[in-house]
Amino acid sequence: RTPWIFALATDMPFAEPALIELLAQRRAGYDAVVPVVGGHPQPLAAFYAASCLTVVRALLDDEGGRRSLRAALARLNVCYVDESQLRVADPQLRSFFDLDTPQDLATAQRASFRTK
Repeated sequence: RTPWIFALATDMPFAEPALIELLAQRRAGYDAVVPVVGGHPQPLAAFYAASCLTVVRALLDDEGGRRSLRAALARLNVCYVDESQLRVADPQLRSFFDLDTPQDLATAQRASFRTK
């Protein structure tokens, strides 16, 4: 069985391998490793231990509860990695640029965002 997963939103195509490695290096002793950008946790660009599945399933089964990854984070031992640490591996934080609209795509094209 795989002890960890790296969850990445499909609308975040510019994830830097160096950033993923930086996050991976912080897994020891935690249930999850979550970057924080602009003061906001990024739960869809994060590492989760397989043991987190129990917490996530419980949230999904709770009809009256909050069904979100952020609610799950409140129940886990999380290593939050702030922007200053993230910028060591991804100076422009391109990994967190998401493509939600045609305007986002145009911005990415103008900024010459390309995968290496």
